[in-house]
Amino acid sequence: MSKSEQKGNKYQLKIKDQNMYPLLQMGDIATFKKTSFTLVKPNDLVLITRKNSPIVRRIILKNDEYCITKIDGGKMSDNTVITAHSIIYAISSVKRRSVTIDLYEGYAVQSSVYWHQILVLMDSFKKNHIDFVFLKGLPLHLYYEKNYPKHMYTDCDILVNPFSKNKLEGAFHEMGYVKENDSSPSFQRFAQHEEIELDFTRKVSGIIVRFDVHYSVSMSTVHFNGLRKKLGSLSKEMLMTKKYVSIDSKRFPLLKEDLLILYLLLHQVNHSWKDLKGAVFINTIVNSIAKKRKGHIDWKVILDTAKKYSILNFIIPGLYLQKIYFTLCEPLIVCQKVYRDNYLYTMKVFNTMYEDIYPNNLSVTKIKTPLLSNKFTIRFSLYDATFMTKCKELFNIKFFVYLFLRAFKKSELI
Repeated sequence: MSKSEQKGNKYQLKIKDQNMYPLLQMGDIATFKKTSFTLVKPNDLVLITRKNSPIVRRIILKNDEYCITKIDGGKMSDNTVITAHSIIYAISSVKRRSVTIDLYEGYAVQSSVYWHQILVLMDSFKKNHIDFVFLKGLPLHLYYEKNYPKHMYTDCDILVNPFSKNKLEGAFHEMGYVKENDSSPSFQRFAQHEEIELDFTRKVSGIIVRFDVHYSVSMSTVHFNGLRKKLGSLSKEMLMTKKYVSIDSKRFPLLKEDLLILYLLLHQVNHSWKDLKGAVFINTIVNSIAKKRKGHIDWKVILDTAKKYSILNFIIPGLYLQKIYFTLCEPLIVCQKVYRDNYLYTMKVFNTMYEDIYPNNLSVTKIKTPLLSNKFTIRFSLYDATFMTKCKELFNIKFFVYLFLRAFKKSELI
């Protein structure tokens, strides 16, 4: 990975990959100082040894026995565990082209740039009468955590009313943003019934600012017509019930709290429940909301809404992770009482497809078999509808062409 040099309690590495980009860039000289397990905390950058080679990782979760880490350049935890007995080096400085970089200043600069661009976006959307709500991103951190993220991030997600489509691209063009091309395979784009997500980017003061625009909350590779329509209805409810909160004397549209928790749990499906950083953020949001409500969150309301839109089975694994990692047991207890059949079925599917999770065997969630690792198989199993309904919704020419072209594409790679 990197050229390394150890001097006493310090370790120097010349970065030669993009695993921790954009914070650590190729050619940077990173200096680490030996520390102890008790002193490191979530979001710290640490150096550890794996297979006799030094690697740099970010801590995303820590308890009394171990830490779980990830690379900045990926959504998933990378199966790297730091136990309480590990030798750990924490980052102390970074030198880039003879200039020493303050990491926390880098976090603050990125958030400052995003903050300004978000204010510009809100002014533009107000002028163009574009109805929207923030799904994820800096406003949520500032409102619920009362601080900017102590890590680098890649985008800000917003949900926009589809009736604003004809004004959206013009608004972003006026702000100096460029629409990114869809990088998904052409056969996958063909299978989509309509465009439901757009990415707009702009480089500001050397920092890439990206807005992910959604016309509907979605799960990747969803081919069920009925589920797609229900997700569209859920999106309408999110827009209609959004709440405005004050951040630095500015009013920001955020999701109603129950729908925010539901959305974040649903979003984990896109990462096959392996985005542990997302699970940590969900727990942070839940704790913040519980504090505002003096400890009470009506999980039955959240579960009822999920059932209404046929996505209950998709959020149960996320609730299970909250129990495993954070001992948040109440939502699963409520689910077992109110929707016992859904709970038993989902856990059976989940346990069939995935290996045990922490803390039993200290290995990050893994798919068990290649057959069941297919995202479509998982979604087909968990979609809360009868087998005949699922099959009926799939019987359309676009889906069959999609399967044929996908199989053809795979055969080219063999």
